[in-house]
Amino acid sequence: MAEVQNSLLERHHQTLTAIFFTEDMKQLEDFLSTPDLNVDLPMDAHGHTALHWAAALGRVQLLELLLSRGADLCKVNNDGESALIRAVLVTHSYELQTFPALLEILTKTIGLADKKNRTVFHHIAMTAAYKSHAASAEYYMECLTRWIDGRSVNGGIIPSIVNAQDKNGDTALNIAAKHDNERIVQLLLELGADRMIENSVGVKPEDYETIGYIDDRADINSHVNEGMASGRDEQGQIDGANAHFKPRKRAREVASLIHRLVHDVEEEFRELIKQKESALNSARQQLLAKQREASEVGSSIRYFQTQERELIEADEKIKSLELVLNEELDDMLDKHIHQLQSQITALTRDLSLLRSEISFIDARNVEIERNAMRKISDVVRVDERQLEELVKCLDGNGNGGINGRDAVLAKLRHILHERKQEKRREANSTGAILETMRLIESDNFSESEYLNLYIL
Repeated sequence: MAEVQNSLLERHHQTLTAIFFTEDMKQLEDFLSTPDLNVDLPMDAHGHTALHWAAALGRVQLLELLLSRGADLCKVNNDGESALIRAVLVTHSYELQTFPALLEILTKTIGLADKKNRTVFHHIAMTAAYKSHAASAEYYMECLTRWIDGRSVNGGIIPSIVNAQDKNGDTALNIAAKHDNERIVQLLLELGADRMIENSVGVKPEDYETIGYIDDRADINSHVNEGMASGRDEQGQIDGANAHFKPRKRAREVASLIHRLVHDVEEEFRELIKQKESALNSARQQLLAKQREASEVGSSIRYFQTQERELIEADEKIKSLELVLNEELDDMLDKHIHQLQSQITALTRDLSLLRSEISFIDARNVEIERNAMRKISDVVRVDERQLEELVKCLDGNGNGGINGRDAVLAKLRHILHERKQEKRREANSTGAILETMRLIESDNFSESEYLNLYIL
């Protein structure tokens, strides 16, 4: 049972991985139509779901498709990070300019915080500290500012989310001010961020020079605007403003304190960054390996799907051919049987005719044989029964064979020879009688001749 469950989870994991290697909506729908597919299945060791990866990669259509298949919008990873937080930690949505569309989809997650109680504002402020992420962080904060200006999320006012404190007591404004990112600080202030909220060590945004610079610049601009309204020349207005608004002593002292504190934790922070970068590199390597594996799996799936379609088509063709062949064979057999029956009927009729002809011929032969025997009997003056016995000897000859036939023929020749001799004697006798009658008539007979005639 456990093996079956593991096999099912592995297939679902491969299917969810494969969706990130295509942008074809038809293929995506086919993949996500897998029966009993768990779209909230963790895809890596950090507990990221397909929704996290889609948000991080800026794949808006895939995000919508996952949600339509029942993906949990508020699902978090092992660190408690939502899909929206994962999106602002990387630059894909900035590069694709898809963050406004993501915000529309992930609205309900703006107020979610991770296990360190950091909101999406905290993470934007933190990523802005990295030069490679500064532009994307400012873009994300500008999009958030434009979108949530005057709105509320989950029943709370936006400033309450902006002013949320993490486990260290820092607000997003405190972090942005510490990293000296004026643009992020300015946008947070526009959203109602409180500059007076202290962290766990008593440092508040107001203590950083960034806040002082922003305030001084605002005061100078205000003073210049007022001077212009009163009619003073522009240079005089700027000089007066610089003389009036000097850097605050308190800000400088706090800045010095902060620098010392930062110096104390800098090494620890750098080590933490190295660990994170190492973990990130490892995750990237794992992702590449999974991507290659998913690509192979996707190719295998497409190959087997093609094979399955071809097998189904071949099976249908075979069934069609079998049906056609069976019908043709039945027709051929019926025709052949009919032909054979017709031939048998014709042969039976011919056989009957042959038998009739044979009977007729046999009867004629018997009659011819009888006529021939009578004629032979008349010619050779042999009794017909004797002649029949001779014919029987000629036909079958009992057990005599060739020698028996020769004997019969010899006997028949002997009979014929005797008949010829008898005919000759008769002829001679007849001739003698005629000669005698002629002599008698001529009166030339002597006594000796009469005596010889008497003897004859």
